[in-house]
Amino acid sequence: MTGFGASSVTKYDLLRERLLARYPHTINLLLMLALISLAGLALYLVSDLASFAFDPD
Repeated sequence: MTGFGASSVTKYDLLRERLLARYPHTINLLLMLALISLAGLALYLVSDLASFAFDPD
């Protein structure tokens, strides 16, 4: 039982290392896509709020 609980390396850690070795720029690409999409969402929300602020109704 001690050997089972002492192992801190999981199959997800091994998969992550394998993917990073095969595709080293994957994390950077995913991070950039996430940041661009969040910036687009923020721009959309600000423009939506501005359209409500300038609406004469």
